[in-house]
Amino acid sequence: MKRVLTATAVANLKSNGKLQKITDGGGLFLAITPTGTKTWRYKYRHLGKERSFTIGQFPEVSLADARKAHDVARALVDQNLDPGQQRRAKRQQLSQDAENTFEKVARDYLLKKTTKGDPAKRWTPGYASKNERIFVREVFPKLGALRIGDVGAAQIGPILESVAERKKVQMPHQSKVRVRDRGATTTAAQILHLCRGVFKHAAAKGLVKYDFDPTWSLGEVVSKPAPKHNVHLQLEDMDAFWTDLEGVAASEPIKIAVELLALTFVRTAELRLAEWSEFEFDANHKLGPHWRIPAHKMKKRREHMVPLADAVLMLLDRLKRLTGESKYLFPNARRAEGVMNANTINQVLYRMGYAGRLSGHGFRGTASTALHERGYSPHVIEAQLAHQVDRNRTAAAYNHAVYWTDRVKLMSDWSMMAKATIGNVLQFKKAS
Repeated sequence: MKRVLTATAVANLKSNGKLQKITDGGGLFLAITPTGTKTWRYKYRHLGKERSFTIGQFPEVSLADARKAHDVARALVDQNLDPGQQRRAKRQQLSQDAENTFEKVARDYLLKKTTKGDPAKRWTPGYASKNERIFVREVFPKLGALRIGDVGAAQIGPILESVAERKKVQMPHQSKVRVRDRGATTTAAQILHLCRGVFKHAAAKGLVKYDFDPTWSLGEVVSKPAPKHNVHLQLEDMDAFWTDLEGVAASEPIKIAVELLALTFVRTAELRLAEWSEFEFDANHKLGPHWRIPAHKMKKRREHMVPLADAVLMLLDRLKRLTGESKYLFPNARRAEGVMNANTINQVLYRMGYAGRLSGHGFRGTASTALHERGYSPHVIEAQLAHQVDRNRTAAAYNHAVYWTDRVKLMSDWSMMAKATIGNVLQFKKAS
């Protein structure tokens, strides 16, 4: 292909008051408007139609640069591709890439984990809220504005190291700075896990390549500590516990909440979110008085039934007079549609002097240990703890009242055992 123009000739070209098209060869030409604007264009045919592709204005785009761009455009035409369409597609992709920031993709990932897919595998609202707080506090300030494809190990690694080594902590709702013996390695490990999920989500959306995962090399940056099992009391400690509960400075509904948690040994979130409509108080019901916890409130997303012992019914009767006008057993004092704060029960236990000895979740350990030691059937205990005792998932999904008669007796016995005084707890001897 013969080229016609020279750099000097292009620079000296002037407007003649009309639109001029000065060719250089191969469809490349310089358009000169009546006002003197010079623009490089490429004329070609695609799918039988004549088209024009704008390369750029002179002198910003020199003759040499225009010819390079022309060669690239001609190569696309030779491949039966339209240079104009290719450029628009590239611009659109760049625009989408700019919009797909780490924060935007991460928030879409959070939404997916709470609203889409198998309901049994969705995150609970509490777990989702916890993970969102981690993102907002630790990750978004540093990575949020970056394009998802630009985030790499060099950006994530320092965040993990900083969190893992941090010993001073001040939560947003607290004024006091706490100093811990060790860094927040568990939080750092969770950040790594969450980021890995975000990149997998981005790949599934086609926002990055399928094998794009900057976290693969960061496993050695943080090591998750061995899990700490929730500490719990022994049955013999319960007599003193009730005395301490009676003397602690707390409202009556909160004290009832602690007592109900101990006597039903459900998870703390299940009690906090309990609604009056979930309770059946009719003694003539075929299952007797019971609490039916919906599947979406349970950790394993399976409906769970709790037989109500007499002691529990008495507590609920007292509570009904205090909070019966709300749909929740434990409404939030400040938010009409909210429930008791997730930390309330543990804060009461802390004020009682049980820090490091007992958490709200620990009542499950107390009950499980005491009942196993006293010879109750492990299958019955596990069923009442809402642990899966039937490995057939289809059967387990419908068998909410498995071992029901035995569970009714177990819960009645447990309420008496837990409320027994030191003087009579010996009647509940450990199995030999």
